[in-house]
Amino acid sequence: MLEFAGVCYLDTPKTGSTFIRDFLTRHIDGKPLRGHKHRRLGYFHDRSKFHFSSCRDPLDQYASLYRFGCEGKGAFFAHQRMHGTKLLETYGELGGFEAWLEMILDGPIDSYLSRRAAAMFLPGLGLMSNRFMLLNLRGFANPLLRPRSDVGLRRALRTRYIPDAVVKTETLNADLLALVEGPLLPHLRKPAQARKLLADGARRVNTTAGETGRSGISGALLARLEAAEWPHYEILGYPSRQ
Repeated sequence: MLEFAGVCYLDTPKTGSTFIRDFLTRHIDGKPLRGHKHRRLGYFHDRSKFHFSSCRDPLDQYASLYRFGCEGKGAFFAHQRMHGTKLLETYGELGGFEAWLEMILDGPIDSYLSRRAAAMFLPGLGLMSNRFMLLNLRGFANPLLRPRSDVGLRRALRTRYIPDAVVKTETLNADLLALVEGPLLPHLRKPAQARKLLADGARRVNTTAGETGRSGISGALLARLEAAEWPHYEILGYPSRQ
């Protein structure tokens, strides 16, 4: 999270969060109160603040995670290498991404995550949706409060969903500009500078939009992915790629 006196950003991994954190640090009035990357809010957080988060098409998130692995980078790849998981066989191979994605969707989730991380996830829900919910749904990491099914998750989203707004990586500048013209405006040092930066098309950091399209991905695998990552389509409004 990155928290200021009146604004809190919930920095979902691999969604342009590096750029957003830098933008807020430069333009929000006052110093951050807390700035731990990808850390969750406490259950009894200050709800009077404006909270917002970021999201990204899950297929592109998976592609980015796979690409990092092919380059030998990232904590996810480091875990696979340390434990010698089957995912290692797919990196850099012809058709490797589809094979890698299929293995992840096959699960179980603790076959490619640490037990500690997997214990905070909802089985059956996709990796990217679990990551999003950990930051954006109050109590999701708590086994006593975590929903136990998709039905329970839908119910919890009606009462425990934190963000007042969510910006999409694919339309990041436009979405941030809308916030600058709206709820972020009272908290900005120099609104004109913030507007200009976004209007000039400042470059995002650590994301590549539209990485995969449908190249090399079967319709059946896409259907499985979209079923596992249903909150991105049902709640966050991403269109189906099928």
